[in-house]
Amino acid sequence: MALSPLEIIEEDCGSENYIGTIIFSKKQVKTLVGKYYKLPNELLDGEWEVLDFETGKKLINKKIFIRSPITCQTPNFRICRKCFGERRFATKYVGIVAGQVISERITQLLMRSFHISGSANLSISDSDKLFLKDHLMDIEDHENEYHLIFNSNDFPQTIFEHRDFLKEEKFKLIFAKNEEDVHNKDTVSILNQLLELLKAKDNPVNGPVEYYEELLSYLLEIGTPYSSFIEMLFANMFLTNISENKFWRYNQDEKIVKKLSDKKLASNIDPRLGCLYEPNEKSLKKIDSLDNLENPSIYEKIWLGL
Repeated sequence: MALSPLEIIEEDCGSENYIGTIIFSKKQVKTLVGKYYKLPNELLDGEWEVLDFETGKKLINKKIFIRSPITCQTPNFRICRKCFGERRFATKYVGIVAGQVISERITQLLMRSFHISGSANLSISDSDKLFLKDHLMDIEDHENEYHLIFNSNDFPQTIFEHRDFLKEEKFKLIFAKNEEDVHNKDTVSILNQLLELLKAKDNPVNGPVEYYEELLSYLLEIGTPYSSFIEMLFANMFLTNISENKFWRYNQDEKIVKKLSDKKLASNIDPRLGCLYEPNEKSLKKIDSLDNLENPSIYEKIWLGL
């Protein structure tokens, strides 16, 4: 609901602002394909170019600057094509698509938390995984060893390369016990950090870019959402003046004094959206005094029958 105003209404807002990020993996490259970018030495006189996957792979571990919804200057919380990027969707209401994608990824992370949270994150080849899955029958716990019992002797060669492997017997592999700590895949912890990231904060220490990068790192656990969708979440989340409801997006030379929560985004962008998203006595009283119907979002148009 809060992202719905972020629809594409112009080609280029002319913003001279951008955000910088270091590309750390191929998965992140996939999220950035289609974005307009520059390298650090091109900021002053270089042209914005569209990032493709092959170019992005060569830029891993390097910093690039991208046009972003976070710094887009299109008025009324809308967005321009250049700040969004060249990925094409069947609708101009890309804010709604972004909301759906982010919600779906968080839902997937939530469901994963019931299946793999606390599981050991071990490095093992695919051939070993398949052999264990299809042929492991039992595990015997001995004093200093584990005896793995199989229904086959056709062991993959890679299984003998594990450093804890001791010896092979008929239908049996023997490994030394390893008392080292193993890093857990604690999905519940990731989910809690993600939800904490979306809460409101007064005088936040981090800015929009840091929040974007942290959320992206969580969502990369379960997919490669388009970077602009994540950026759009933080485009209208930061205020430089609470009483005047001034957004950092349009006042980037001023200090950020509040980060809105995901639940408060809608009402701060437009009281009508707040009423639609979370109707209560306070919002209903406020909406009665609103006469300005200029630039309604798609949800407001539906509600008003426009």
